[in-house]
Amino acid sequence: MGNHQTFILMAIKRAKKSAQNGGYPFGAVVVKDGDIVGKSNIDDQEFDPTAHAELSAIRNACKNLKVYNLTGCKIYSSCHPCQLCLGAIKWVGIKDIFYAMDKNDAQAIGYADDIFMDDSVVLSKTKMQDENILVFMKNWYAQRNGQ
Repeated sequence: MGNHQTFILMAIKRAKKSAQNGGYPFGAVVVKDGDIVGKSNIDDQEFDPTAHAELSAIRNACKNLKVYNLTGCKIYSSCHPCQLCLGAIKWVGIKDIFYAMDKNDAQAIGYADDIFMDDSVVLSKTKMQDENILVFMKNWYAQRNGQ
């Protein structure tokens, strides 16, 4: 069992190890009841723009615990999570996020995830209606929920 400082230092250690191995300088750990249950995978970044430390640690925690929901867990990250990671953190039920650097710290050294706030980046979204997928999804959810 560890404390907040121990876990944030573990996230920073993973960030340093990732950078030393040619990866990005980010690290994260997921903690449940004072034990580390998930760690970011520093070896799984090549050609994967979604291989963020937080997502990797979440995947690892879910696999280790054999669950899809991490309610009751905490996540520790070397840097404030980006919008992609924040979405995943919310999706899996994690409510407590601890980080070593905030957005201002990151911006001060030249790193920023401003793409999420950039209104000049316009996405084209088109709904392509298909009755087959609606029926499939309805049946899948009913079966999953025992209806």
